[in-house]
Amino acid sequence: MVSPDMLRRYDCFAGISEATIAALSRIGEVQSWDAGERLFMGGVRPRFLYLVIEGMVDIQVEAGGSERVVVDSVGPGDLLLWSAVVEPHVTTASGVARTPVLVIGLRAGELRQLLEREHTLGFRLMQSVSRSLSERLGGAFVQLATGQGQPSGWRNGRQGAGDKTPYANSRSGGPG
Repeated sequence: MVSPDMLRRYDCFAGISEATIAALSRIGEVQSWDAGERLFMGGVRPRFLYLVIEGMVDIQVEAGGSERVVVDSVGPGDLLLWSAVVEPHVTTASGVARTPVLVIGLRAGELRQLLEREHTLGFRLMQSVSRSLSERLGGAFVQLATGQGQPSGWRNGRQGAGDKTPYANSRSGGPG
C-alpha cells in the first residue's frame, strides 16, 4: 500500500475523488532497484504500471542479436509500463535503472478493473499515457531522422550492406 499523498503528486490523479485515490493506494506498492538492474523486459505481460518517484530509467530495445539501444530515458513524475493498461498488454521495450530508482507500482489487473469502474480516473490516466506515448514517439522520430540510436552496422533500417531483403531487419514499436 502507498500513501494517498504520494499518489496526489502525479498530475494524472488531479481531480480524482478521495475514494478513488484510496482504492489506488491499496493496489500500489513502492519498489526500488539499484543502478544497472532491469525493472522489466520487453515481450512480457507487465504486472504493474510504474510511476517514477526518483531516479532515471533507460528504455531499451533489442537491435539485433544481443545488442540493446537506449531509445528514451524517464525520470521522476514519468509513467512506465503503459502496456499495463493498453492492449494487448505486452511490453515493447525493456527498462534498466541508470541510477538507483524508486517507483510506485500499481498492480496491473486491479488497476484495469478500477479504470473500468472509475471513468474519470480512466480518462485522466489515459491522457497521461497518451502524452507519454506521443513524447516517446516524437523522440523516436528524431532518433530515426538523425541516425542516433542505431547499432553499429545498421543503415537505413537494414543491417549491413549485404542484406538483400529491404525490410528484413527493420524495427518498429515503442517503449511500453
